[in-house]
Amino acid sequence: MLEVDDSGMVIKTGSDAVRFKLLQAPGGNKMAPCVVCHGTQPASGNSAAGKRMKKAQRSIREIALDILIKLEKGKEQTREILDDQIKKEGLSSRDASLLSELTYGCVRRKLSLDWIINGLSQKKLHLNPYVKNILRLGIYQLVYLSRVPGYAAINECVNMAQKKGKKMAGFVNAILRNYTRTSKAIVFPDPDADYIQHLSVKHSHPLALIQNWISVYGKDTVEKICSINNEPPPFFARVNLLKTTRAELINLLQEEGWEVKESPFHEKIIILGKGLGLGSSESFSKGLFSIQDITALRISEALKAEPEDIIADLCSSPGGKTTALGEIMQGNGRIISVEKSSDRIKLLTNAVKRTGIKIIDVVEEDVMSLSEKTGAGTFDKVLIDVPCSNTGTLRRRVEARWKYSKEGVKRLSSTQKELLKSASQLVCKGGTLLYATCSIEPEENNEVAKWFSENFPGFKLDAEKQFLPSEEEGDGGFFARFLRIR
Repeated sequence: MLEVDDSGMVIKTGSDAVRFKLLQAPGGNKMAPCVVCHGTQPASGNSAAGKRMKKAQRSIREIALDILIKLEKGKEQTREILDDQIKKEGLSSRDASLLSELTYGCVRRKLSLDWIINGLSQKKLHLNPYVKNILRLGIYQLVYLSRVPGYAAINECVNMAQKKGKKMAGFVNAILRNYTRTSKAIVFPDPDADYIQHLSVKHSHPLALIQNWISVYGKDTVEKICSINNEPPPFFARVNLLKTTRAELINLLQEEGWEVKESPFHEKIIILGKGLGLGSSESFSKGLFSIQDITALRISEALKAEPEDIIADLCSSPGGKTTALGEIMQGNGRIISVEKSSDRIKLLTNAVKRTGIKIIDVVEEDVMSLSEKTGAGTFDKVLIDVPCSNTGTLRRRVEARWKYSKEGVKRLSSTQKELLKSASQLVCKGGTLLYATCSIEPEENNEVAKWFSENFPGFKLDAEKQFLPSEEEGDGGFFARFLRIR
């Protein structure tokens, strides 16, 4: 049985009781970054009234260059640095959009850009990060952004290089103008000679990742996945049916200045186009909708949550699945939303507060030791969305592809098994355990599910599903649903 008082959460199992400190959502209206089109929704205003933003003191390309150099030096995520810079520079919606396009585009297309740049030089290049990223910015605009005039892209790149001296500016000018003269002659590796290298360079994905995918999904499917991963994803939003309907929300958002349409693939999903940004949306601040991909919502629904259930959502930040479950349960029952990372707790508490779902309690705790405090078999249903390689969401998490390695996936798989084992201890007899990832790697998905089935006979595999990235139907991901039978 689970009970909550005003000072903390008390989970009772038999005669034992353990108290947790509840983490309340912080006050104020500022929202934490949300995963959307390229990985984040650019900020565009300080209020629904749409205060005019100050004009950028530096050019958008200079800001993009700074971000790309920072990414080369550190471990920060593109989304986090980009969000910080947009706020710091006070960019308009239009400028924030261009900055996002340049930054995400150069990170996504890094391998392709470097191939083209090396092909434009008569000798092998050894470039410092400053010049290398100026050239990436220039080539990205010339090759992949047809709306940007070539002369504008070249001139500004040359001006940025000028800060390192005339010789450097002349070099950058020569490389970029060489592309404008020879662009039709530039070719990627011959697919007949080495198809895997061809896909890797053309679509800017690590060679090892392409090799692994082809062995699982085949050439045609892999080329489609790679192509999708290099395009900005749809800006999906989940309607909070506890507060509004899809039709009503669409009307409200159109009044706010958004371009919006229904998704034909899910009745709770809308697709947002151009707008003032989440920070200026009254509908968003009131919790009428949340940013969530269709696949993430389908995984939430796979738990088959019902009103009055007692549910644990583990590794739950940024809160999309937690709040989706609260809406599915119609605000009845109890959800314990568990997150270990103190840095990610703010995202989670913000989401819970904004949606106004009262049945969710946020707990900062390690999943590995949670059952020691709650007791075994406490929850009707448990969702464990484990840390993974993120290979199903590469169009959003643009730097994730460059972190991929077979060794890394092997380490993740080992951690995932331990987390799933710990999560299983929380499920009551007759209850449900849902294992989920945003990966498309078999080692993290069906192989983990198979391992669990073979080693934990008290659970029966009820269903599993692999989602591949789709242009309109959502990201890649996986779930396996187990029923505890004894």
